[in-house]
Amino acid sequence: MTPYLTRTVAPVSGPITLTEAKSFCDIQHSLKDTDISAFIQTAAADVENYTGYALGEQTWVYRSGQWPACGRIVELERSPLLAVASVKYYPYGGGAQATVSSADYYVATGKRPGFVQFADTYSFPALAVRHDAVEITFTAGWSDVTAIDP
Repeated sequence: MTPYLTRTVAPVSGPITLTEAKSFCDIQHSLKDTDISAFIQTAAADVENYTGYALGEQTWVYRSGQWPACGRIVELERSPLLAVASVKYYPYGGGAQATVSSADYYVATGKRPGFVQFADTYSFPALAVRHDAVEITFTAGWSDVTAIDP
């Protein structure tokens, strides 16, 4: 099962403001404000999807149907990784979602690549058969867009 990312909290603001875009394009009226705002959002999403960088602080959930296939590392494909809030899983045989203790993994924050590395002593429990059996909730991005440094 292929891992996937879902953004759960969008950045508070875009990489540029509507006013900045209009000033750059020398637009003095508000007739196209809705269109320009949509262009800014689309362009930011395209840049984020192409580069893997989060252009503003945002929250993501990584989901996978299995534990890491090779080694004990899960790369989180939005950078810079700021923090991991939780690592959870659905156990085999049913039951409530369980949380992995933060003592059982290490988080490498920073520009690229941010990742979670499970301790050598951690024994991966059997998982429920579902596409989202493993969930890692994390925050990525720059809180100040003027500080973006890829």
